[in-house]
Amino acid sequence: MAQRRGAPLWTVKHEDMKELRCMTWTSKGTAEILVAGEQDKMFVVDVNKGEVTKQIPTDHHYKIMRRSRHICAATTGSAVHILDPLTFRISKEWTAHAATISDMDAQHDFIVTCGLSPRQQGYIMYDPLVNVFDLKQMVSMPPVPFPSGAAYVRMHPRMSTTSIVVSQSGQMHVVDLMNPNTSTVKQANHLYMNMIDIAPSGEAIALADADCQIHLWGPQGSLHFAELANPVEFASAEQHIPPIPWSDDAPLSSIGMPYYREQLLSAWPKEEIYEVGAPPVKEDPRYLESLQRREWGLFGKNTRSQRRNQVEDTRKLDKEERLLNKPKFLSEQARSASHAPAGTPAPEDLVPGPKQLVAPIQLESQKNAVSPIYRHVEIQYSRFGIDDWDFK
Repeated sequence: MAQRRGAPLWTVKHEDMKELRCMTWTSKGTAEILVAGEQDKMFVVDVNKGEVTKQIPTDHHYKIMRRSRHICAATTGSAVHILDPLTFRISKEWTAHAATISDMDAQHDFIVTCGLSPRQQGYIMYDPLVNVFDLKQMVSMPPVPFPSGAAYVRMHPRMSTTSIVVSQSGQMHVVDLMNPNTSTVKQANHLYMNMIDIAPSGEAIALADADCQIHLWGPQGSLHFAELANPVEFASAEQHIPPIPWSDDAPLSSIGMPYYREQLLSAWPKEEIYEVGAPPVKEDPRYLESLQRREWGLFGKNTRSQRRNQVEDTRKLDKEERLLNKPKFLSEQARSASHAPAGTPAPEDLVPGPKQLVAPIQLESQKNAVSPIYRHVEIQYSRFGIDDWDFK
């Protein structure tokens, strides 16, 4: 049992259900439908349970079924059968047309049919008459003339004696069965009509043509399909996107971007940001000079403190080498110069420059809000006072 909107509630399968063509409710207030077709059995299906409750043998094949006072069924030939809604037996048989029935409808106390009859030239054509049958008196009534050839007919759901007759060329007559000589004529400008139907409210008529298009007729602004229903939700019209003149001067802002209703996969949290692309290990120049060369490469003794192929945090080592060197006082520089060997640069040349005072470069996600060059520097004082500070 499906729970989605528009999905089938039940799917009924039976080995004898092969050529079903029509169905209708058995009677008011029940949950049973009568299913028939071009086969020798009719089936009664319980829509609440979704199963076949009864199989009824029949000698006739049906293609149209309607329910009014009785169940009205049009055969594949030219007859209309009136079936009892309880026993499903034929209580009345009525031959409507000479060849076959093209359409039938039943509403209140009347049955209206249109069909085809053979002509002298040997082919069949639509009858220029719509036959009417009175279900209350069980007698035939005077037919309704339709010179263009009646192909489809529907009874008005609100007006019990009004019917709508349509030809294949789109000519439409609204006729009162009690006074068939007066009618309202409309013309649908379509080439070939395939089907017609009317809404239960009587305010809308749907016409289907040979181009697979459905044309809806009704009053604009106040169209209702069901008698007691919510407003109909129509699909929004598709907006055509204007073509973009793509060239070297076309701005990228002219390309629309979609609106996202949920967080994208690319928006990773901060705790899941990883460092990649670590710098390679810096080898000692003296170690490289000690390697022996062969045809296939260089080899030598491992003089490092780590084992071979041991993973090292090269980013951490690079930070330690580039840490901020604290400048020395003038007295400390003089003391270091007195103990330095010959050829040592002057103390002022040993003071690190501005680039060396800046902290090492980090990832964008790990940087603080304030750049290192603008951070607060704490000054330390010696026993010689302010004169011992090297302001350079």
